[in-house]
Amino acid sequence: MKLLALALSLLVAVPVRAQEQCPKQIYTDTAKEPDYKCPGPGEDDLVPKLQLKESTKLLIGDRAPWTGILMDPGRVMVLGLRIESLRRLRWEDMRYCAELAGAQVDYVEQIDRVELDLRTAQRDNYKRQAEKLQKEVIKLNKWYRSPVLWFATGFVVATAGAVVVAVVIVRD
Repeated sequence: MKLLALALSLLVAVPVRAQEQCPKQIYTDTAKEPDYKCPGPGEDDLVPKLQLKESTKLLIGDRAPWTGILMDPGRVMVLGLRIESLRRLRWEDMRYCAELAGAQVDYVEQIDRVELDLRTAQRDNYKRQAEKLQKEVIKLNKWYRSPVLWFATGFVVATAGAVVVAVVIVRD
């Protein structure tokens, strides 16, 4: 674990100096690809804050000024490239997540539009059915509202009343 922390500290030493020259990286802009040699957003929170010493070049037979891990420059290059590739993967993942979120928003909007169209069509259909039923009810109720029916009913009631009165008078 100490070896890994030291290796990371050696790798971080170079980007710390380069960080001053790097502009702020924006991973949310999917149209513009960021510079992978510069730290990404939030990367400073992921890397522990270490007190780094100046790098020293050692020749064969030289004594190291402090204890640590001696790494081949090729190994440092591989680790640096891995860091850049991780930054690239992170940016690709951010792009993928943004596209996925956009597709999900479009899908939900389409579902909402279709449901709204369905509800509107159902409402219009219910209105048409209600109007049709009201017309049928009006047709069925017209028979007792007609003046002929009321005239005939009045005539029958008047005649029956006259007959009743006549029968009562004749009996007395």
